[in-house]
Amino acid sequence: MSAAKRAGAVISYDLNYRPSLWKSIGGKTKAQEVNRQLAPLVDVMFGNEEDFTASLGLKVDGPR
Repeated sequence: MSAAKRAGAVISYDLNYRPSLWKSIGGKTKAQEVNRQLAPLVDVMFGNEEDFTASLGLKVDGPR
């Protein structure tokens, strides 16, 4: 992502949290740590309320 950003690419990222993919490496806590490191590099981020909560630890009240 860093190399793409330096090259001027638009970075999109789909949070799409899957517990089974993170279970063996630290679960939701690790997912939030990694995604918070990646978020500043992202230009367009996709996800629903559950994905933003699980992947980033953000409290989301619902769609607006």
